[in-house]
Amino acid sequence: MNKTILILLLSVIWPSISVYSQNGPKLSFEEFMIDYGTLPYGADGERIWHFKNTGNEPLLITQVKGSCGCTVAKYPKAPIAPGKEAFIKVKYDTKRPGNFAKTVSITTNEKEPGNFHVIKIMGKIEPQANKK
Repeated sequence: MNKTILILLLSVIWPSISVYSQNGPKLSFEEFMIDYGTLPYGADGERIWHFKNTGNEPLLITQVKGSCGCTVAKYPKAPIAPGKEAFIKVKYDTKRPGNFAKTVSITTNEKEPGNFHVIKIMGKIEPQANKK
């Protein structure tokens, strides 16, 4: 009787466990936000976002898009092998004084709905210094 119950439970639980196991590529970030802090007008606005493919198949980033023209991103076009790390370069136009909060949307070949990620940048650009 106990074996029958155990087999019955395993037949119900096992498919649920396999649904949650990671099959395919998996984009994993250490951070989802970069705070630029306060920067002088015209400073270097480039930051690098490191990520890793923690899945078991090659990860392909198919699109990376900033929320406006002031935020540009460069990303690897080649597949990232399982266990390997790569990065996305994000550049904000620091000739726009004031506070900013922008997003960068990333689309991958992961299984839906996990194939869309949003990372955020924020900070403040000081006004341009008066020229004498």
